[in-house]
Amino acid sequence: MILLGLAAGAVACTGGEEPPATDEVTVRVEDGVTIIEHPGLHVADSTAWSIEAEPFVSIGALEGPPEQLFGRVRAVLLLPSDEILVADDQAVELRRYDLDGRFLGLHGRAGDGPGEFIGMTGLHRLSGDSIAVVNDHEGLRIHRFDPELRFVRRARPRLSAMSAEPPFTSDTFEGMYPSGDLVMADYRRVCEFGAGTPCSDSLTFFRTNEEGDALVRFGTHPYDRSVSVRMEDGPNFAWRLPHPQPMWTVAGDTFYLIDSGRREILAYGPDGRLIRRTRIAGRAPRWSAEDVFPRPEVARGGLDLERLRAMNAVMRDASLPDTFPTFADLVADQDGWLWLREYLPPAVEAQTPPRWYVFDPDGRLRYSVRSPRGLLRGWSTLAIMPAPDIGRAVALGVTTDELGVQRVVGYRILGRE
Repeated sequence: MILLGLAAGAVACTGGEEPPATDEVTVRVEDGVTIIEHPGLHVADSTAWSIEAEPFVSIGALEGPPEQLFGRVRAVLLLPSDEILVADDQAVELRRYDLDGRFLGLHGRAGDGPGEFIGMTGLHRLSGDSIAVVNDHEGLRIHRFDPELRFVRRARPRLSAMSAEPPFTSDTFEGMYPSGDLVMADYRRVCEFGAGTPCSDSLTFFRTNEEGDALVRFGTHPYDRSVSVRMEDGPNFAWRLPHPQPMWTVAGDTFYLIDSGRREILAYGPDGRLIRRTRIAGRAPRWSAEDVFPRPEVARGGLDLERLRAMNAVMRDASLPDTFPTFADLVADQDGWLWLREYLPPAVEAQTPPRWYVFDPDGRLRYSVRSPRGLLRGWSTLAIMPAPDIGRAVALGVTTDELGVQRVVGYRILGRE
């Protein structure tokens, strides 16, 4: 099976929408839940903050010393020391650089001993400036390091509340709290491969301890809407449709979830209770199949161009949802602000940089900033781009050029005090 990671969504831009006559943001409380209603995305200040279009630092090369060559960057993190920590899953090591791109040191190596890694898929910032290194593609493993990047301990949690019976598994790692508690999910897996029609799956979210014991349940939510087909004269393949595809993240002690329509941000407190709904009026524009599934121009993923175009034709002929979601990515920065990136389909995004909409920790929409290419996380058959790491004055991301060369890039955020 070939999975085409076409996680499409729709635009959070005001293009295609009639701005409401009012700019008033209303706040009320219903049954203990704070409701914040925004009249639309047009209320975001688009001049106070900005991100430089070109990176001030770029680390990585096609040829050169080993510390400048990346195989498969899975995560980047800006340390409190203003140093850059990079997790390279192919080299199975952590690399540390300063903001000028100078290599400062190597931490960890391949192996199964203390401080050694089977692989790595993420970096997480913990309280007290500690770091967690996560590998969830070889069975969940979590390694904890102190602020000096010295190994502390490791764990292999399994979700105790999952629905699948052994030896099967349905648990997935979805995030981490600064306290070290985990966000785990029970993936329902109800879609049958090869059906050829849209199917929606779901996740049940939990807050767990390090052992995987469920502490809090956040409920069951739509996860992805996908189509899979069996081709008589080619590879079976699947793709994700633009809806629902919700998103989630953790900031402080709060779990955030964008609902399947992506016009509402749900905030859950440490006890699992819904504490706030942030709503944005309006609707996302609708896009064509040609925008969402652009015609491939070059061979990739081990497939020739003719085969890729045949698969693309199948996707274009499939039904798109009647409505599109609004946002394509959700990131919590180091200060607990939420950054939501508007979705632009691939054909449009190639010409127009999407915007990030920035909400403060109280749920109010404050700013809108254009995104440089290096801060666009996406999925494909060739690579999984890590999430950007956004600090107060610097945002880190990863780019991949046409030769497959990965680079860690840093951009300055202007106007943020």
